[in-house]
Amino acid sequence: MGRIGLGAWLRGGALLALGVLWLQLFEPFAFPNNDYFSFERAARSFAAGEWPASFKRGPIQPALMAASAPFMGGLHPELRAALVWNWVFSLGFVALLFRFAWKTFPEAAPWFALLVVTTPVLHAMALQPLVEPSLAFFVALAFVLLRERSPWQYAAAAAAALSRPEAAALAPILAVCNAVAEGHWRHHLLLAGGALAPFAAWNALGAARGSGAAAYGDLMQSGSLRNFALVGVHYLREGLAGWSAGGTLGLVLAGGIGAAVGGVGVQRAVREHPREATAALMWLAASALAVGVFGISKSRYVLPTVWIVLAFVAIGAVDLARRLAGERGGPARLVPVFLLVPLAVGGVLRAHTLHAQVRDFDRGVLAPAAWLGNHLTIEERVAIVHTSQTLWVTDLHPRQVVGYAALEADDTESLRDEMRALGITHAAWTWRRPPSNEGQSFYDERKKVALAEVFRDGDPVPGFELVATLPAPPRLAQPPARIYRLLPPSGASSAPVRK
Repeated sequence: MGRIGLGAWLRGGALLALGVLWLQLFEPFAFPNNDYFSFERAARSFAAGEWPASFKRGPIQPALMAASAPFMGGLHPELRAALVWNWVFSLGFVALLFRFAWKTFPEAAPWFALLVVTTPVLHAMALQPLVEPSLAFFVALAFVLLRERSPWQYAAAAAAALSRPEAAALAPILAVCNAVAEGHWRHHLLLAGGALAPFAAWNALGAARGSGAAAYGDLMQSGSLRNFALVGVHYLREGLAGWSAGGTLGLVLAGGIGAAVGGVGVQRAVREHPREATAALMWLAASALAVGVFGISKSRYVLPTVWIVLAFVAIGAVDLARRLAGERGGPARLVPVFLLVPLAVGGVLRAHTLHAQVRDFDRGVLAPAAWLGNHLTIEERVAIVHTSQTLWVTDLHPRQVVGYAALEADDTESLRDEMRALGITHAAWTWRRPPSNEGQSFYDERKKVALAEVFRDGDPVPGFELVATLPAPPRLAQPPARIYRLLPPSGASSAPVRK
């Protein structure tokens, strides 16, 4: 049994520190990210031995939640299960990247490890019950197995594809890179086909039942050149924030430095490890293209690929130092220090910002949800954008909480009439982040956010009376929530009563 080297101790210490840090910050939010609720519904369907109502989410995360939730306890065992699994997957993701780096580019591996553990989006996603940590884990596992020339790399790619649809590109990428290097095209294409079979089966079943990954196809209308630019911005913010002084000019500067240093890294990586480097570049391009085409630009979507940018930057910085220092050494050996330490510092600062966003996600909905839970009788119902969040913190029956998206109304008059017809007694306005790209606008339209805007300012609304104005915590800098009561048909609109 050989001695454990210093590098192994440092890697183990880094993983231990991350694990303890994330446990200290465990479940930091009032509400999980709104995408979580669809995973929970799928997990409950699996637990009941049923197919989920929607196949939009891949089955791996919900299945793991369903299997482990009975052992978690608490008010929300599925949430606890998702958070525990993501703690494991996030640590596993980092450990796999460490292994890949030390096997593939050991000279730059310590610098790469520093950049990985200070990646902002890694810290944010380790604290959220979403699919990104498991997706990133399976992607990293596929690359480790690619490096080791194991056919199990295709199994890891299959698991990635069953996590989120754009990862279906990974198996063909591995097949092409392996076949080019080895010449066994038929062998690798068969393995890739086998890897894609579960993904195809899951989505065929979803299509037969009216939903599936094809649900993302609706989003294609929101893709645009601007959205592709936003994808690039996310890579800069989550990977190269330390080179940016802020603002557009700072991001351009960070992008320029990243392109120059990363370009050097790409040249060396392609020269020394063409199979791994080409696969990484192809996967980075495929993932970024999918996010841009489908108009779903969010910072968390770069987690499974931003490590590739960081790897090339670390390799490039070390290679630049070697070229500049030559055989005599000298100050040029410090190039990685001057280039990469600011990236790590910037990553830590950005991670702090993202943690605050995780903590305060939808927090402004707490007060109106609590008011509704305390004031609605069993016969009363409310129309509100944040349906899942309201049900999350109240004992209201699901039939009492109706999303505007479930209504056919398209203006205030038809809203009033439809609410009366359906027995909906209250209407609420709750703050939702204004859309900054086409994908967010798509979801706002789907949720009919505009239908609630008439209640935003607390002004008189014909057929309604204002019964509650509920301020958000000052640090959120959000307008107060409003709750209106629907007046009887014969009633006249009264002046707002502010509470």
